[in-house]
Formats: sequence, structure tokens, C-alpha cells
Amino acid sequence: MKLRFFSALAIALSVIVIGVFTTVVPGSADEKDQRGKETPVPTALTVSLVEPKNVVWPEIIKASGAIAAWQEATISAEISGAPLIEVLVDVGYNVQPGDILALFDSTQARTQLAQQQALLDEAKAHLTEAIGEAKRAKQLDARDALSEQELIRAKTKEQAARAQVQLAQARLDAQQLSLDKTQVVAPDSGVITTRNATLGAIGTPGAELFRLLRQNRLEWHAELTAESLVKVSPGDMTEIQLPGGMLLTGTVRQIAPTLNGGTRTGIVFVALDAATANHARVGMFAAGTINVGERAALALPTSSIVHRDGYEYIFLVDREGGRTTEQRVITGRRFSDWIEITEGVTSGADVVRSGGAFLTNGDHVKILDWPMNNLGGVE
Repeated sequence: MKLRFFSALAIALSVIVIGVFTTVVPGSADEKDQRGKETPVPTALTVSLVEPKNVVWPEIIKASGAIAAWQEATISAEISGAPLIEVLVDVGYNVQPGDILALFDSTQARTQLAQQQALLDEAKAHLTEAIGEAKRAKQLDARDALSEQELIRAKTKEQAARAQVQLAQARLDAQQLSLDKTQVVAPDSGVITTRNATLGAIGTPGAELFRLLRQNRLEWHAELTAESLVKVSPGDMTEIQLPGGMLLTGTVRQIAPTLNGGTRTGIVFVALDAATANHARVGMFAAGTINVGERAALALPTSSIVHRDGYEYIFLVDREGGRTTEQRVITGRRFSDWIEITEGVTSGADVVRSGGAFLTNGDHVKILDWPMNNLGGVE
């Protein structure tokens, strides 16, 4: 009995040990089969590619500056001693050449004009008398009935009378001019920008009464560095954006011959088109661009640019291996949804069109077919 018991116990212990050994010992056949299978490489992203394209774009220079008047006219008093009795315009009035802006009291000027007219009439009467005497003297001289001295005296009197008429006429004209100056008139068309005229003020020659923005013409005074200034020429087209978002157009009229000694910048005088300048005001500060011609470039979609740490990058893709390479670039002009690449890439490169922000250097990507010549409107 004892022998049978110990034999059964030994068999049971053997079964237990074999089971435990099979459970805890690594390297089983199933596990080896699983380890033998190759683990697939994960794909980071499915991307489409684009090649940099050769384009010809306008070369644009950015600038900023103030809106200013093309020319201003200062309208001053030209009469002395007369009070201002009427002011007919105010700031913002549009006027035409010859429009009356203000009136000075003309009573004294009219009185003096009447006096001068009377003096002229008197001088003309004396001239008529002198002409008659000279005529009679010639007749007497023809009959030898008049001395040479008396003949000379008659001719001299006629000449003096003519001179008196001329003097009286000149004084009358001067007085008429003084009367005309009691009316302050616009020298040109434009809009009144300043009014200093006050009722009752005594006229003083040279005292400013109004200031006129001539012909309503405005300019943009764009400030440029010397490097940019040499690229600009008269006639170049410009586009200016006002603080409120309104866009204006203009043409370069003139370029300053000198630079500011403090800022080392020069002024480009841009004449604004009247059709778009209605919302501009003198003194506004605006930013804009000047189109100085065309220049060839390499362009990529803006979606291909990745911004990191203050720099710009693109991702190049090896078509055979499907691996990405991060490449820093320098950008330039923009046109629609495309951007110029000035450094960092050459034509023919395979560039990730979009989604680069989710990539890192060396990622494995799946390439999605994409029309390589699809420029989206770029020319």
C-alpha cells in the first residue's frame, strides 16, 4: 500500500513541475512564431507634393508715410484800414477761381475812386484846351504871326496836359485796384482748409484769411530707404491703404533728390487718383506698396511653409524612401496663395504641399498623387 501511495505522489508532482516549467519559461513555440514576424513601420502622414514653379511677379516695395496736400494756397488781406464786413465761406467749402470769399468795407475806396475819376476828367479837359491852343499856334506860325517862343510854349503845354491825363488815369487804375481788393476771391479751385477771417477785423496787408487746398489734389509722401529709393521711377503705380481699410491708387509724381539726415530716408511723392481719394485726409498716416516692375522668382504655396522658432521651413520628400527632410527657407513676395522662395530650394524639388506642421525631420510619409503643375492661378 505504501509503495502504491508514494508512486502516485511522485507522478502527480512530476505533472505539476512540467506545467509550471511550461508556463514560466520564455521562448515558447507560439511566442517564437510571433517574434519571427516583422513589425511594420508606422506611417506619420499622407501628403501631397508640389514642385517650386518659375513665375514672373510684380516687384513690390512696401512703404509708409503721411497724406499731404499737393499744394496749398494762402489767401491774405491786401487792403489796409478797412474792416471785414462779410465772410462767405467756411472750412470745407469747395470754391472755384474768382469766387468771392469775404468782403471788406469799400466805402472809403469808392469815395477815393470817385475823386480820382473827377481828377481824370479835369485832366482830360485841360488836355483838350491845350490841344486847341497848340493847333492855333501852328496856324499863326504858318503866317509868321507868332514867335518861336510862344509856339514852343503851346507845344509844351499840350505835352504837360497829356502827362497829367496819364497820371490821373494811373491813379484811377490804382484806386480801382484798391476797390477790387475789398473783395477777397479764390485764386484757384479747391477746398477751404483753414479760416482765420473774423468779422470786424481791420485789414492788414499779408494777414492770412484762408488756406486753400489747390484743386483738391492729395499726395502720399512715402518714406523709403536709399536702397529702395533707387528702384522707384516716376510713373510707377502705387496702392495705399488708409487706417479704415479703404484702398487708394496713385502714381509716383516725383522723387526727392536728397535724404533726411536723421532718418536716412527719402520721400517719394505719389499723386493720388481723384476717383479714390475722397476718404483721404491731410495728415493721415498710411501704408502702401509701390510696383517697380517685374522679376522672376520660384514660388510655392503658402500652405507648404512651416513657421517654427521665428524661422520658416519646408519639408522635402525622398520619393523612393518616403522620408522627409526639414529645410529652412527665406521667403519674399506674396501673390494670392503663393509665396516667393528666395533661398533654400531649387526647381524640381519635391515639397510637402500642406500639413508640414505635423511632420518632423525623418518621418516616413505616404505620397498622394497630385497634379504637379497645378499653380492655382499663379503666372
